Amino acid sequence: MSLLPNTTRPTTRPAFVVLVAMIVGIVFANSMSSLRPEILPVVVAALGVLLLGAILLRRHTQLQLLLVCTLSCGLGFASRSFQRISSEQSILTTLSTGAERSSVLFGTVLRQVPSGPRSDRLVIGLDSIRCDSAVFTTPSKILLAVRHLPDSIGIPIPRRGEYIKAFAVIENDTRIRNPYESPRFSQIRRQYGVEAAAFATSPFDVYIVGGIPHRSITEQLTDAFDSVRASIANRLGALFPDTVTRGIVLAVVLGDKRWIDESTTTQFRQAGLSHILVVSGFNVGIVALLVYYLLRFIGLSRLRLRILCSMIVVALYALTIGLEPSVIRALSTVELVFLALLLERKPDIGNITAATASIALVLDPSLLFDTSFQLTYGAVFALVLIAPRLDAICISDDVRENRSWRGRIRYYIYATLVSSTAVTLGLLPIMVYAFHRVSAVAIVTNLVGIPLAGLLTSLSFLLIPLSFLPPIASVYAELTGALAYCLRTLASVSGSLHWSSFPIEQPHRVYVVLYVVGLWYLIHSDSFKRFAARTIVIACAAALLLIADVPFAATVVARDGVLSVLFADVGQGDAILVHTPHGKNIMIDFGGLDHNDDAIVTQTIVPLLEAEGMTIIDHGFLTHMHVDHYGGAAAMMERYPLHSLVTSGERSSAASALALDRATRAMHIPVMRTRRGCMYDLGDSIKLYVLNPTSSEAVARTDMNHHSLVLKLCYGTTSLLFLGDIEASDESRLVNDYGTFLRSDVVKVAHHGSRYSSDPAFAELVKPAIAVVSVGEHNSFGHPARRALSVWTRSGAQVYRTDRDGAVLIHSDGNTIRRDDWRR
Repeated sequence: MSLLPNTTRPTTRPAFVVLVAMIVGIVFANSMSSLRPEILPVVVAALGVLLLGAILLRRHTQLQLLLVCTLSCGLGFASRSFQRISSEQSILTTLSTGAERSSVLFGTVLRQVPSGPRSDRLVIGLDSIRCDSAVFTTPSKILLAVRHLPDSIGIPIPRRGEYIKAFAVIENDTRIRNPYESPRFSQIRRQYGVEAAAFATSPFDVYIVGGIPHRSITEQLTDAFDSVRASIANRLGALFPDTVTRGIVLAVVLGDKRWIDESTTTQFRQAGLSHILVVSGFNVGIVALLVYYLLRFIGLSRLRLRILCSMIVVALYALTIGLEPSVIRALSTVELVFLALLLERKPDIGNITAATASIALVLDPSLLFDTSFQLTYGAVFALVLIAPRLDAICISDDVRENRSWRGRIRYYIYATLVSSTAVTLGLLPIMVYAFHRVSAVAIVTNLVGIPLAGLLTSLSFLLIPLSFLPPIASVYAELTGALAYCLRTLASVSGSLHWSSFPIEQPHRVYVVLYVVGLWYLIHSDSFKRFAARTIVIACAAALLLIADVPFAATVVARDGVLSVLFADVGQGDAILVHTPHGKNIMIDFGGLDHNDDAIVTQTIVPLLEAEGMTIIDHGFLTHMHVDHYGGAAAMMERYPLHSLVTSGERSSAASALALDRATRAMHIPVMRTRRGCMYDLGDSIKLYVLNPTSSEAVARTDMNHHSLVLKLCYGTTSLLFLGDIEASDESRLVNDYGTFLRSDVVKVAHHGSRYSSDPAFAELVKPAIAVVSVGEHNSFGHPARRALSVWTRSGAQVYRTDRDGAVLIHSDGNTIRRDDWRR
């Protein structure tokens, strides 16, 4: 006989059934490669018929349920289809796929977004866009990033409500250009409600052409809440001289993470406590409970009045910290719970949460693919669906019914451990897919961290009104700082352990399905003995899969017995990852920097390394010291150990080059110069030959292209030739020096296909089957040149371009070589 009531029937939680059906529809619409606008009227008409049928068939429960499920599925399909079609037909999408030239934006500043030291970010309500001689009228919103320059300090940044004119480049790329890469700007659009992002190279490209007009009441209220938030941040920040403590408190209370450095964030993530640093349902719920019981404590005895006051205070709190998507989701759930209590109805958290999730997905179906959305609702559903069953199975009646103070403490510890375990089990697939890392200490750290975070949130919230009373505020600040220090210590100690978290490959979808089935099978035990027996069954099944050597992950690059070479799409630059049959990783160049001076490889190569369990870069080669080739090296070194870095001996005084030099010194990475004639044995009978430069001496900046490393990789009877940025004169010299040794199956075309590269005689001698051009889409240099492309085409090569084809993946077994379509 089951220990738990049957709460999984569709009629018990109808909103959950609607949510699941809607998710199916959204996933189906998203999986379709192309959507025709003509299908939407048909789908909407069908939805109308289904809705009418569901209303008329109220007495036929099963049939009505089927119609509701179909209606919800169709609604998800229609909303996602409409969103995709609208995005594809948007003017901003059209302009962002044109040549990378500066468009002129005209619009009103809607809000200033907190940003880092490299740029300011503004949400602009557009009126029109001028591109060349054409003018487009569009009522869209766009996120404008204005890059800082050393000589631009003191230039005023436009304020909310001011009308501006900006010269900027629009980007709206939602395509996946590299394996495991998240679509660019998708998170920005969801977070700020914008259709695209634009980049201004300096504040001198932004002009204030109109003052602040008469403001509406809504805009005035928004400004007021923004100023209140800034005032609260200043008051709380002044109470904590320690930067880390200040950062944790501001993150917990206001969701402001600007004061938290990357190392602290990493420690919290490895300890499984990263959710604490985000204002979510947990924080808003703590504030709601605190306000409710404070009102009761001060003598507000009327229940309905207390609930109404709590609803108002929580809404004001949400408006103050900013209506970000996670805050809106949490606020909706809390307010619906209060509303149910106000109407004297017993609130079902699962049903309410499913209802808010369904509404959010109707308004923005792309939220389904947002990690924040998945984690927020995944945690709630784990607590609602998994925790009660684990509680009933694992905690005996004697422990639950013991009313002594020791018994209550023991039950609290058990219940907290059960809740932490439920959340960890429920979020495990999401964590593996999103972060490719599993925390081994998350259950234990959350057992301590969640109560600490609850106390910290309560005290920090109380500090807001108490900050006007300095003597009392200082006492509370000491206590709050002590809690923040304890939380920080817990994260740093547990997160710094070498076994606290471990990388895991992105599993095949079959394993995700098996995991969900196994978890459902496990939690539906009706006794602890059966629970233990089913645990053993699941463990044995997992062991059989391991013994049978069933592949855990459908890897793209890291394949046993195969040499893999990935020419990543890093825009206008080079970044090549070589993975040997026995697991060595070699990087040839590291790509450049984006508009905010962030390394592009962190969004392109790093997700691949994490997803396929690669934890180290054995060797790195820098062909030459141009930033589009070495710009991402320092960022890569910070994330992955690098055994050695091989260069051609060039030096540069650029800021990014100095950062690279500091990184190699700080991490004690040996930097070795190489020259023509050197050979590197990479194991597995793989040899890497250096064909250029002729010497390892430093050269002038104007000669760097001629001094590029030229490398030939040989594996069995197959070979690949990497030409860096050499030019046609250098290729002619290589023909004279090496002759037929240059013949290769694959060639990385020199200098991004520049018109100064690709000598015809050289191409005829190399005669590759595949030629790869690493080039940025719509770049300002006009790469690749038509002449260069025709040279390699006439040599018999199939030419692939990263700007059109995305990343290019090559596999070799030592006898044959082929291009693999990683998107399949």
